[in-house]
Amino acid sequence: MALGQYLIDFDAWRGSVRSALLIVQQALSDAGVAGRERVRARLLEAFDAVDTQRLRVAFLAEFSRGKTELINALFFADHGERILPSRTGRTTMCPTELEWFDGATPEVLLLPIAAARDVTLRDARMQPELWTRRPFDPQDTQSVLAATQGVCEVEQVSVDEAESLGFRIDPSGENGLEPKPDGTVLVPAWRHAIIRYPHPLLAAGLVIVDTPGLNAIGAEIDLTLSLLPECQAIVFVLGVDTGVTRSDLAVWRRFIQSGGDRSAATLVVLNKIDALEDGLRSEAEIEAEIDARVADVAHHLGVSVSHIFPLSAQRALVGRIRRDDALVTRSRITEFEAALSEALVDRRLEISEIHLKAALEGLLAATGIEAKLTQLHGQLEELNGLRHKNRARMLYLLKKVQSEKEELDALAERSKAAKALFAREAKALLELIGRRRIRAEVERVVAALQQATFSAQMRSEIERFFDRISEWLEGGNRKLGELKTMVDKLYHRFETEYGLKCDPPSEPPQYETFIASIQDVREAALEQVAGWGFLFSHGKKRVIEQFASLVGREIEARWERHYRQFLAWVRVVMVPMDEALAEQAEALEKRMQSLARIRDSVDTLEPQIAALEAEYQAWQNHCARIAAAIDGVRSAAGL
Repeated sequence: MALGQYLIDFDAWRGSVRSALLIVQQALSDAGVAGRERVRARLLEAFDAVDTQRLRVAFLAEFSRGKTELINALFFADHGERILPSRTGRTTMCPTELEWFDGATPEVLLLPIAAARDVTLRDARMQPELWTRRPFDPQDTQSVLAATQGVCEVEQVSVDEAESLGFRIDPSGENGLEPKPDGTVLVPAWRHAIIRYPHPLLAAGLVIVDTPGLNAIGAEIDLTLSLLPECQAIVFVLGVDTGVTRSDLAVWRRFIQSGGDRSAATLVVLNKIDALEDGLRSEAEIEAEIDARVADVAHHLGVSVSHIFPLSAQRALVGRIRRDDALVTRSRITEFEAALSEALVDRRLEISEIHLKAALEGLLAATGIEAKLTQLHGQLEELNGLRHKNRARMLYLLKKVQSEKEELDALAERSKAAKALFAREAKALLELIGRRRIRAEVERVVAALQQATFSAQMRSEIERFFDRISEWLEGGNRKLGELKTMVDKLYHRFETEYGLKCDPPSEPPQYETFIASIQDVREAALEQVAGWGFLFSHGKKRVIEQFASLVGREIEARWERHYRQFLAWVRVVMVPMDEALAEQAEALEKRMQSLARIRDSVDTLEPQIAALEAEYQAWQNHCARIAAAIDGVRSAAGL
């Protein structure tokens, strides 16, 4: 199945689930419970799970592997021309994203290479003034090609300048940029490019990430920590003529194999199989040669042969442009396209389903309707028991309710004391993972790096920086465990000892995710900034710049994101208890008023029972309607 059809099917799934969620939202609104904090939060999570539109796929390869030609064949052949520059040798010189969305303007945005010194890619996206814009007419192929040529542009700079920009220099050209005889070197003119092109697949939410060869990558941490973790699929492109070279293996290990807990599907393309056709070998011999190359790639990369796809991107592009189905078939691109489509959409669907299922879990309980039905049922039993009872019995029940109210007031005071204790302990957790603390620590290590004399001292300072952070994380994990135990015991005690029925508290965010996220930064920093190769080949100033502007800013951003998650949990974890106390107080007040009216006039008993029965039935109807609507969402989502 072509990617376009997968996206159509995914969009249909999303539309169906969203329509079902709107029915849930209406049912909650009609019941008057849509404004409850936990209901609103869960419903927002459900819509977010469905409305996530972006499907990101990254293409990684060393230069001259035909990666850009493959992108043209997959996505732009219908236009009759190569939309992305593709030729022998180096073409894409900087990481490039292709995207489109409502309200976008057809243009190429280019981030100057010098911006690598003092800003992360995440921050650069928020500063439009940093980017050079090249608009184009999507109906004019020459206009498109002229604008997209920006991704190929280079600058001639000194070796020192190239190193200060983060590029490796290697006289052989194998492990870095090769200097010219005059001591200069060619570096990419741009650090990053974004091409906004009105393509149906891009408009449907696909984002394509095209990367340069290893030697043309300056700010590698952008790829490691920003671009690749956001992708649902990664395509690694090799040439059948080269196999797995040393530089190919370096790209694989640095950006794919060392990806930590990254969950993107990885597919390997063995490109240029048409080069095996020399006019002398038979089809069987060529097929055996391809099988041997596939087995060799599987061995070197440690992947299954089922994840390796031999094909000819050039043949696929020509065949699709000429509408030559036979040539397209010979290119073998359709098998890969189906695998890529399935990997992309299935991964996005899996993520959406996980988040949707979590959001729906406990949604009905969060409305408080079930608890209200329990209260109404108790009131009905009480009033039904008053039939034919005397005035003394009425007075007894009034006193009983008054006693229950006094007990509830005392329980509310205990709740305040428990919440105050929780708040003090929660403050300790938030201080351990506080935003200002991490920022101050980044500033401290930058100052220490400036005082360092040797490369070994600089690496040690960076290692100690992450060691301290690890200690904070471990302390935070312990404190979170203590808080979780405290909350569980508190809710259990209030239910078993005081009879307060309430929904269980929300679970805290996954702390392991927090630890893994920071560990990803540590691994990237120790390899790409504090690695011995980088330390020895770059000056002290450049190492400090890389740490401060890339590692420091990235870890601050991740720290901030996780801090907000835990802060949000701290704010809502006691909400179920507050709601239960408020609802029980309201129910007791209604009981007292009802009994008082019955005491004053026996004639009011039957009307009150009838009114309670009507209210009970109304809430039963709301409960059934909401439950059915939630089941409708599950059915539409296939959960």
